Amino acid sequence: MSIHGVVEAVSKKEVKTKFGMKPTFAIKVDGEWYSCGFTDPRAGSGDEVTFEFTAGRYGNEIDKGTLMRTGSGKPVPTPAVAEAAAPAPKSAPTRPFPIPALHGDRAIIRQNALAHAARLYAAGISPATASSHSPESLAAEVIAMARKFEAYSCGDLDAAQAAAKLVEKELAKAN
Repeated sequence: MSIHGVVEAVSKKEVKTKFGMKPTFAIKVDGEWYSCGFTDPRAGSGDEVTFEFTAGRYGNEIDKGTLMRTGSGKPVPTPAVAEAAAPAPKSAPTRPFPIPALHGDRAIIRQNALAHAARLYAAGISPATASSHSPESLAAEVIAMARKFEAYSCGDLDAAQAAAKLVEKELAKAN
């Protein structure tokens, strides 16, 4: 959804991450809080902004790269006590499942899957049979097995099954 309005307040809250304490940001527009995550909104009280957001499980989250300051105005008067006590909105979980294709955790899972596939093939290939495999064919077999491990670990197989069930239900409704 798209929002165009005036920033009423900006919130900055320190949160504990695996890399130490990091600031999170949120802005209040038209009486609603919108989370910017770890990205500084570079907008202040009274600034006109436009952005896209998604209503998530933990509140309204500004879509990355869509927040733009379209003008600056006078600071919006707000009660100081009420704004200081207003908590920043919660952010979305950082460990989604199934894991999206471009999520950072996918690289770690791929490394793990490849290591396990290589061990599996190494355990099943004797020195006598190793010479009958070309390095390219052996690599292709290991990668194919690693992709199967990755699909299982990331939830791709579960997502595919769920999608297939939805298609079956839609077909059943159509008939």
